[in-house]
Amino acid sequence: MEPYKYRIKIAGNFEEKKLKYLLEKMSITVNSSKTIRLKEESLFLGWIELESDHKLLENSIFQHGLKEFKEKFSVDIETKKVNKKNMAIFVSNQGHCLKEVLTRWEKGELDCNIPLVISDHDTYRKYVESYGIEFYNLKLTKRDKKTEQKALHILDSENIDFISLARYMQVLPSEFVSIYSNNIINIHHSLLPAFVGANTYQRAFDRGVKVIGSTAHYVTEELDEGPILIQKAINIDEGLGLKDYKNFIRMTETETLIDAIRYHINDKVLVYNNKAVLLK
Repeated sequence: MEPYKYRIKIAGNFEEKKLKYLLEKMSITVNSSKTIRLKEESLFLGWIELESDHKLLENSIFQHGLKEFKEKFSVDIETKKVNKKNMAIFVSNQGHCLKEVLTRWEKGELDCNIPLVISDHDTYRKYVESYGIEFYNLKLTKRDKKTEQKALHILDSENIDFISLARYMQVLPSEFVSIYSNNIINIHHSLLPAFVGANTYQRAFDRGVKVIGSTAHYVTEELDEGPILIQKAINIDEGLGLKDYKNFIRMTETETLIDAIRYHINDKVLVYNNKAVLLK
């Protein structure tokens, strides 16, 4: 029988070697680990991947050992069984991010399931369905509670773990953000916190910025203010037109979103004080 695999996320002032020693005492194999020290906060963030022949989440000895460690060092600990995550994609009329994500997924470069795509347009129905993925044309608005509940029911019925907004141009209702806290990834076409909101290509062009790019971040109630996951930038030559700005930014958007998805599906993101810390 294959061993059970788990991931532990931990935040606080702790010694990694003491946690490893505790796990090894319980005959738990540590496959890999990573600890980052946040100097300003005097805090350690850690990630440990382990395996065991036992179901640890149901094991009283394991739970008691973690509880004692948590109380001794005053840390926050989250333990998850490693399962392939289910991702839903939301998209509007621009399909470059959607197409690249599905292409990489089909090649096996994204280790997740994609049961469904939701869009406020019917543009990419045939394209999505050619991958054997369910497509739903739903126009979500804050005022349309019926459609909102229908969408939430669809996501729940497919056991969706997280959502990727692949250039989805609508603001999600608050209930989505609450239910999928730190589990909605958005790709924004600027280097946040610059140029929050819409029409960023034109605004960047009008200001004559010298560096452009895109940002993948978790969605929060405040527009484009969530923890930043990945940013990619390109230097801009003088004399380029608005169309050039758009093309260059779009080049960064696909890779930025895909990198963010990879970190998320491998549980290598720790959120602290509205910062996303990546465990590389």
